[in-house]
This record gives sequence, structure tokens and C-alpha cells, in this order.
Amino acid sequence: MHTGLDEEAVESIEESGVDPTLPLIELLAAAFDAAVRIDPAREPAMRFEAHAA
Repeated sequence: MHTGLDEEAVESIEESGVDPTLPLIELLAAAFDAAVRIDPAREPAMRFEAHAA
């Protein structure tokens, strides 16, 4: 796995069983090869966006 997380940890994240910390968000963004956008005025407030090609 690109994140270095085990399957149980990924399942917990997917099921919202983990509070997202900045290091975790950065780890996931790197694994997705994406940027993280956080904007409380939008819904969802946080999203991953693919890097422009």
C-alpha cells in the first residue's frame, strides 16, 4: 500500500473511525498524488484534487 498503512487502519479511516490529523491528510494526499483543498465555505469542506497534468 502506498500509504504504509495496514488494511485495518485504512478501513477505520473509510468508516470515519479516525479523526483526520494533518499528517494523515498529507499522507493520503501523497498516496493519491493529489492536493488537499480545505474550504469551510464549501461542501465538502475538505477534498482531494488531482494534480494538473
